[in-house]
Amino acid sequence: MYSPAPALQPSALFRYLRNPNHLPMLNRSHPLHQYLALRIGRRLLTYIALALASFLVAILCFRQLHPFSFWRCAVVNTSDASLINERDYANRQDPSAPGLIRFRTQIAPLLKPGSPTLDTIASLRRWTRAQQSQDRALWQFPPHVDSGALDPQVLLQQQRARQPGACRRFGYVQAGALLSAQIPARIVSLQAFFMDGVGHIMVEAWVEELKKWVLVDPTHDTMFLVNGQYASLLELRSALLRGKLDSIHFERNGSNLEPSPTMAYYQQISRHAFFYTTQTLFADPPLAKADFWRFKVLHYVDQNAAPYPTFKKNALLLGTALFAVCGLLLICASVVLLLRFRGSRQDAPSQVATYS
Repeated sequence: MYSPAPALQPSALFRYLRNPNHLPMLNRSHPLHQYLALRIGRRLLTYIALALASFLVAILCFRQLHPFSFWRCAVVNTSDASLINERDYANRQDPSAPGLIRFRTQIAPLLKPGSPTLDTIASLRRWTRAQQSQDRALWQFPPHVDSGALDPQVLLQQQRARQPGACRRFGYVQAGALLSAQIPARIVSLQAFFMDGVGHIMVEAWVEELKKWVLVDPTHDTMFLVNGQYASLLELRSALLRGKLDSIHFERNGSNLEPSPTMAYYQQISRHAFFYTTQTLFADPPLAKADFWRFKVLHYVDQNAAPYPTFKKNALLLGTALFAVCGLLLICASVVLLLRFRGSRQDAPSQVATYS
């Protein structure tokens, strides 16, 4: 005598929907099992579709974010020139850092006791520029070739190994040389726009005799005089934006290395000025690209420069992170749902009917 499976009860249906572990109680041909399989399949497809949509939105946010200059850093807008011109607003480099002591051996022959600070800066600038060949193949490269390293010693080794690099690498090597010589230094940048592509990284060195920051461009092996005086980045920018080009002079100390500085180039990129608030470039372990997140950058705002779009950058950064996390969670939920259902199918008995 054959006894059929029990009738499908609504309460059982909801219990099975809430907990797929009840599935082993059912034969695969049972209507409830087939219905649950269909529901779980639809839910799985929904999770996967939502995950793909989340990843797509995250990618779109990141594509909007990535072209921003300093998108990894905290950027602070300020119109207070006195804050930027201060000596002690930045985090100072530890002079006992092992990396700094090792780097100092590279420049020891250039350090002469009692030499004026400006002469030492000029010597270190020429030394920095001389570390890289004038071969144009080393100066032109796609962005992904840049290693992103921040440690001056690592970047110096890349230069000597003839790896491609340009102003960013020159800037960090120059700053490392100055810090090793116990001259305070910070990374600065001029940008035509808030997007990468049209800009230039340089260095400012603190000259105690002048009580001011002095701009150094190791890429073009030059410093700058405005009205006959060594200029800071803000002073150079002001002269460029006011069209006072006759007051600007390139102080190259006899250097004729290429590329030579041109007034048109600096004028093109003079709108936005950025200043790193840290002088700590030597650390243990050495700084890497991930350490950009710890850096803070000041952006100077005046009638010629609109504020850096911090809110938009942070919104895109948050959107990228949130949608990427949502996508990962949905993928995990899909995998869990699939594994539980597959396990229930494998454990399901071949018969639930009884014979007598």
